[in-house]
Amino acid sequence: SSSKGGGGTSNDNGGPDGTSCETIDICIVCSGIDTVRSVVSLIKSILFYRRNPIVFHFISDARARKILEHLFATWDLQHVGVRVYPAESVWNDVAWIPNKHYSGVYGLLKLTLPKILPKT
Repeated sequence: SSSKGGGGTSNDNGGPDGTSCETIDICIVCSGIDTVRSVVSLIKSILFYRRNPIVFHFISDARARKILEHLFATWDLQHVGVRVYPAESVWNDVAWIPNKHYSGVYGLLKLTLPKILPKT
């Protein structure tokens, strides 16, 4: 759901200032405490510049999941949804792929998005 700000007139795009009120979905793979620190900066930047409702989808390990869930519970943001998916549930789908990337298997987890994210 979205709310319209005061003043201005709404147009065909939905918002009083001509912007669309369409929800933007953003998926981030986040694993470990160091990565959470970087992701928090990214999230703050996205939130600062956003104009639309946002739903964050995080694929994360248990440690990062706990931190992210606590963080968003304490922030209590308007028009921001958060869904957290366990990386462990799709780990074996990509763990077999030869990989020399510094992020290891976590860099491949984005390949599992069609499986892990909801259809709608």
